[in-house]
Amino acid sequence: MKKSLLLLAAFVLSVTNVFSQEAPRKVTLADNQLIMGGYVTDDVATVSQGLGLTSVPGTLGAAIYLPASDFSAFDGGKVVKIRVGQATAAAITRVYITPIADGNIQDDIVSLDVTANAAGWSEFTLDEDVTLDFSTFDALLLGYDYTQTSTGYPISCVSAGNAAYPLYIFGNLGQGEGWYSMGDSYGNLSIQAIVEKDFAQYEAIPQYVGNIIVPFGSQKNVYVPVLNQGKATLTSIDYTLTVDGTTVSGQSAVSPTEFASTGYATVPFTSADTEKTQSYTVTITKVNGEANTAKNASVSGLVASTSKKYQKRVAVEEFTGTGCPWCPRGIVGMELLRNSYPDKVVNIAIHQYNSSDPMYISPNNYADLGFNSAPSCALNRSGIVDPYYGINNNDFGISELVEQLSAEEAFADIEVSGQWNEDFTKVVATASIDGIIEGSTYDVEFVLVGDSITGTSTSWRQSNNYASYTAAQVGSDLALFAKNGQYGQTYVTGFKFNDVALSSSYASGTNRVSPVTIGSQPASSQFELSLPTSATLLNAIRKDQMYVAALLVDPVTGVVVNSAKSKVPYDASGILLPTADSREAARYTLDGRQLPSARKGLNIVRMSDGSVRKVVVK
Repeated sequence: MKKSLLLLAAFVLSVTNVFSQEAPRKVTLADNQLIMGGYVTDDVATVSQGLGLTSVPGTLGAAIYLPASDFSAFDGGKVVKIRVGQATAAAITRVYITPIADGNIQDDIVSLDVTANAAGWSEFTLDEDVTLDFSTFDALLLGYDYTQTSTGYPISCVSAGNAAYPLYIFGNLGQGEGWYSMGDSYGNLSIQAIVEKDFAQYEAIPQYVGNIIVPFGSQKNVYVPVLNQGKATLTSIDYTLTVDGTTVSGQSAVSPTEFASTGYATVPFTSADTEKTQSYTVTITKVNGEANTAKNASVSGLVASTSKKYQKRVAVEEFTGTGCPWCPRGIVGMELLRNSYPDKVVNIAIHQYNSSDPMYISPNNYADLGFNSAPSCALNRSGIVDPYYGINNNDFGISELVEQLSAEEAFADIEVSGQWNEDFTKVVATASIDGIIEGSTYDVEFVLVGDSITGTSTSWRQSNNYASYTAAQVGSDLALFAKNGQYGQTYVTGFKFNDVALSSSYASGTNRVSPVTIGSQPASSQFELSLPTSATLLNAIRKDQMYVAALLVDPVTGVVVNSAKSKVPYDASGILLPTADSREAARYTLDGRQLPSARKGLNIVRMSDGSVRKVVVK
């Protein structure tokens, strides 16, 4: 039995184009049957996946991770069949459903030995129906065992469905035998369970909306995501909107939404008569004119009527490394973002791909963002995409996502400044935080970032697969890394790396900065960022090319609400002075508490020009 804990690994599937995908088709089901899986059509991938490595041929497992919270409609249903779609033929030897409770693999609740070896869909009927009891697990692995050859690409993942669910591979991929996460960037694995149950006809659940900003004196249409958990196609809802005890009713059309998919209803919010924050609740009362039978039919939050407006800056945290041969694409994407959106992005390059990288930063010393392949990047920690292509494999397609995210409303703002300590071994980072909704609490994270970092030894060489392609093949943006380009070598030497994360407020996997709460006046936060201890890296950094970044993070969702980055002032003589018209702006204790006046001991003084000084008061 597969009893291993889930293992996380930065392991990349090989891919190949195999055939043209047919138009999506629906699966034929009985009246009391529905599909449980990442998607519900007969789609099979146009680009197939496989390990494609001589080190791991043999029997492997492939499974989709399905959280119980997303599939509660199947609770109490009976699994009668499992279907597997393959892009190319490979021997399938077993299908199974494996529960996960508290992060641990449990005994299989379905395990059926099968024989199949064909491209397309294979369907397997269970010997006995199995009833799903969602009270006993947190998630399911719906999977199959198959034979992986060194040149096989059988795994089909499709970009379809209500959400993208992680792909897991079982085998020994370098860290012992167990389940390895491949992330959700490949799409949903082509495996489906057919479940029988007396499913509800009209059941719609509003999804998380969060807090809402309505410009003072106006009305705003808010799009409320609605998950259809009924068999009937969702086309409209009736709802009530309650704001601080006052309730109004309304109706909204919804684009036709099938079972287990999400549509969007439009709910108008009107500004209060004064600038203030109020509570709201949206409740779906009817679906297609019939009573909504969902138990959790409401969603709540806060709505702020305000004239405040903040610029939202996008935190772009890139997973990269010198040993990653495709990471020059990420380097190009990050540089283009810097140049195209200097006031809208906060770039941070996290070198964690290979520990031999001189700029390597330990995972314990940075937030765990769930990266599985390189190059990739997190945008405001709300999703992981390619740092150049984005999500649609368009040339510099990430720019479209940055445009969208930077145009969103920001509930809070953060500004940051940095100052060297007296012996230039640390940078004191100071942040000022303001927000729209008083009482909101946010986490603050600080990062020390370096530009123009370079070295001469072989450990500094950047691997580069683009050197084997012509400029015409890779496009103008990537041409400098292509054959005959400026950096058109398999191993690029003398390259100057930018946006490099040198240290952060994380230690032993924990952020060491206290949360802040929005009040009537801006809050402040402060932290000392240490220089890296590696002599190789210390000798390569330039003190005149150092920056501090600050991230304001929603502690519930983990999403970056806003971010900021500023250069640390440095004089070539080694003497740091405030500007001529600078004056004292605020005074703090070492742990970041603001002081009303000078206090005996060591004080941190922030000047009006952003510089920071340590002052001993006797």
